[in-house]
This record gives sequence, structure tokens and C-alpha cells, in this order.
Amino acid sequence: MKPEKYNEYREKYNHPLWDKLKTQISVNSVGHGVMVFVMIYRLIKCLNQGLPLDINVYDSVLWSAITPLSELSVAQNSSSIKVPDFTGGTWKNNNKSEMLRDI
Repeated sequence: MKPEKYNEYREKYNHPLWDKLKTQISVNSVGHGVMVFVMIYRLIKCLNQGLPLDINVYDSVLWSAITPLSELSVAQNSSSIKVPDFTGGTWKNNNKSEMLRDI
């Protein structure tokens, strides 16, 4: 991708959290990059302020289910495997993301 196209795309889809944390990210980003810093920043902020975490138990269970579901699919000649709805349908409720509550 050409640099000017990349910059245009980045500006178009820039998230307000990046602007808010830009200085801290550039100083503290190590390892896998900025996303690790942002995730740790959000975790600590939520815990310190007694706020709900950005990732809930249903997200965690779903992430944990991907590997066994993939193994099951492979064992069945790569057939489609239905992913269980661990939320019991509550994902359909229009809940706003807690991540943007203070931006």
C-alpha cells in the first residue's frame, strides 16, 4: 500500500482513543506494539475506577471456544461448526461500548 493511501485510510478510521493516548503510547509501546499498551491501560483504568471491563466473560468464553471448535471442524473434514451463543441471545441488545464512555 502506498504511504499516502495508508495515511488517508488511517485518518479516515482514526479512533479517538489513539489521539487521547498518543503520547503515552509512543513512550510506552513495547512487545507487540501499541495494542498491548492500550489493553493494559484500559484494564488498569477500569479496575482503579470500579468500571466494567471492556472484555466480559462471554467474550472470554467465546475466545476460548475457537480452538476446540476448530479442532472439531478439522476432525470432520473441515465441515462448518456452529458457534454456540454463550450469551443466550443477550448480545442482540444494543449496549454501547464502555470503552468510549470518557472520550
